[in-house]
Amino acid sequence: MNKLKKALFSCALLFLFSIAMLAGTTYAWFNENVVIEETQIIMGHLDVKVELNDPDEGDGEQWYTLGNDEQYNTTGIFETVRNEPGSTATRRVKVSNVGTIPLAFRVNTNILETSGMKNYVDFIVTYDDINYQVHNGPIFDTTPFLALQPGESATFTVTYVISTELGNWAENANYNVKVVIQAEQLARAAQLGTVYDI
Repeated sequence: MNKLKKALFSCALLFLFSIAMLAGTTYAWFNENVVIEETQIIMGHLDVKVELNDPDEGDGEQWYTLGNDEQYNTTGIFETVRNEPGSTATRRVKVSNVGTIPLAFRVNTNILETSGMKNYVDFIVTYDDINYQVHNGPIFDTTPFLALQPGESATFTVTYVISTELGNWAENANYNVKVVIQAEQLARAAQLGTVYDI
């Protein structure tokens, strides 16, 4: 039995030695580090260019940059014109997205002074690119948005018609309206109202 105990003891020692040897073995793992260089986050910018066209002037194809053209240096769509009952005037307006992000624009008006003529002047606004009349009547608050990708342009036509029902009280009266082209990021415009694509 003594021999058996010695043999068992030797086996146990050999087993422990084998486990110790396996535990001390090193393992090799393949690995690689990828270094991503500095990442820049560059913000885009929203920028529009507005040009005017008077279809009744010359061949009707000359465009003027609003407020930035020697021949047509104005900040208003309609120049001061001596009007009378029944007068109309039309301007085409081109809005170009010269920025780097998609945008949507819409047109609205603010009355500065009407001299009582508010209900005697009708405005007709048409988005030419989609052949859609967005307003026909007295002064308007706002129109739907029209989407423009960077580099795209869209035109709309604004016509005013002065009623023939004006009397002598309207002589030398003023009707001053500010036309505002409101441009918003495309995602924001979708939250504010209807957006049409050209």
